[in-house]
Amino acid sequence: MFIKSIFLYVFIFMHSPVFGYSDNYKIPDNHLTKLSKEIAKEINIARKDPQKYVLILEEFKNKYDGKSLKLLNKKIITTKEGTRVVDEAIKFLNKISSMPPLKFSSGMSKGARDHINDISSTNITGHKGKDKSLPGIRINRFGEWKLAVGENICYGFNTAREIVIWMIVDDGFPTRGHRINIYRSDFRFVGVALQEHPLYEFICVITFAGEYLDTNN
Repeated sequence: MFIKSIFLYVFIFMHSPVFGYSDNYKIPDNHLTKLSKEIAKEINIARKDPQKYVLILEEFKNKYDGKSLKLLNKKIITTKEGTRVVDEAIKFLNKISSMPPLKFSSGMSKGARDHINDISSTNITGHKGKDKSLPGIRINRFGEWKLAVGENICYGFNTAREIVIWMIVDDGFPTRGHRINIYRSDFRFVGVALQEHPLYEFICVITFAGEYLDTNN
């Protein structure tokens, strides 16, 4: 646990289902940058309008057959909890109010990109880099965070909506830490990076902070 002054450091690892990787499917870097911003925008939709996401999750439930789930790309994955966890997420969303949007940070996104490059080249998982760095250290390479910092990592999804849905549903994680990070009231900034992964097909790293000052624009 990394502590900065008296402020809490929170980070969550999300291990999504494993998909096969194909060398024939390449996404241009400029599209990945655009998709990263779309993910941040989708997070803000979920924060600003929880009731809209209730409707989205209700529709998402139709993609389940028991514990099997069909994704937009027609792939079928096996979940751990089935629709029970979706119902739980809906109940959570029905209890919360609209929250302020997160500000997109290029510095925090660069910190997320550093971690993606690190774990993609080594096939390690989790929040600690091969240099032992943690999320707060990585985003401080391009600015300075204050108050609170967090990180979500999601493997295997490559659309903004599915990534955000999967974090809110948080299948297989009893603490629902990814969902909590999305809806933490003390987070005000977000950074996002997405990249193809040699084992899991895609990896998305999302960083959060209470306050953040970009120093390298």
